Amino acid sequence: MAQKKLIWQLFPSYLLITVGSLIVVTGYVSLTMYRFTMTKTQAELTRLAQIVRQDLMDANVLSVSEEVNRVCRRVGLATEDRVRITVILPDGEVIGDSREEAAKMGDHSDREEILTALEDGLGYSVRQSPTLGIHMMYVAVLARQGDINLAVVRTSIATTDIK
Repeated sequence: MAQKKLIWQLFPSYLLITVGSLIVVTGYVSLTMYRFTMTKTQAELTRLAQIVRQDLMDANVLSVSEEVNRVCRRVGLATEDRVRITVILPDGEVIGDSREEAAKMGDHSDREEILTALEDGLGYSVRQSPTLGIHMMYVAVLARQGDINLAVVRTSIATTDIK
């Protein structure tokens, strides 16, 4: 009986260990990069919502839906329509949106990120958009004046853009 060379005795097990290690490392790196990108995107959406909130409050136009819509559309165009900007009153009425006509949009008072923003000042969620039908990341920032909640500024982006 011919004896196998040592390399052919060791090669299959070394190959299995190498391929298995590559699969584990690739999975770990992919998951880490996804989490990093999600966290970074959330921070960028938060900053953008804070900027829009400050613009609206400085211009004192939160009660004028035409002006709110103008600001939303301007900022949406500046992001090449990747980011959607929506301004919602505390009762859930949409008064501005960068993509849709605000008057035709439904009540947003039951949206997770809106409820959290009204309670804590900042809300976040990743879910299916009832309006667009795709998965979106949402960040909502509360606009307050003293003890009065004026509105919630929400920014969102499709998770396909993140992935």
